[in-house]
Amino acid sequence: MAQKRKKIKEEDKATLKDRFRYLPASISVAECHRRLVGATGIDVAKRTFENWVRTEKWKRDLSDEVKRETAQRLMEAKIKEGATQTNLSEEELDGDIKLQIQAAAAANVSVLLAHQNDIGAMRRIYATLVKDLSDQVENHRVAVKDQDGQYVQVAPSINYGITQSHNLTKMLKDLIGLERQAYGSDEEKESREADDILRELAEEAESSQSED
Repeated sequence: MAQKRKKIKEEDKATLKDRFRYLPASISVAECHRRLVGATGIDVAKRTFENWVRTEKWKRDLSDEVKRETAQRLMEAKIKEGATQTNLSEEELDGDIKLQIQAAAAANVSVLLAHQNDIGAMRRIYATLVKDLSDQVENHRVAVKDQDGQYVQVAPSINYGITQSHNLTKMLKDLIGLERQAYGSDEEKESREADDILRELAEEAESSQSED
């Protein structure tokens, strides 16, 4: 006569559920049961375990697998884009790792060159803003809206000068970091994505112009 299994404790069930979350989504529930029982020593029947997963809708953490799949699809898209730029056919790329690398590199170069052009444009905007602020301070004149909504020339306050200088200093700091990243002179330093920084710079430039 088979020995009757003991009732599973709630804490043991919770342990199984928690560990189940981190098992790869590619393996079956039956295989999950086998691995978890072997790892934890918790004696639970496979049918009971499968019933918990199905009826209580146990979920697995798919974030790592989603990241890997996303990275793979992104690389495939880069290879396809680079192949178009370099006039390589799918037949030429098929199975040729060297050509695939060259195609992906061509796509990366195209993106980096676009970033560098954008950075150059932001550098020119920054220079214009610095000149505008310098002229305002030297001439003691800045355009502001009066109560009627009309622009009038008034002397800039000290707080205005300090605020604008602070904004431009922050803009320059971000711009320098972006240049180092885009031109490869600061590869070891972790920094934000180029698109995010460009967006911030554009917002700062718009803010500075609206306050003039």
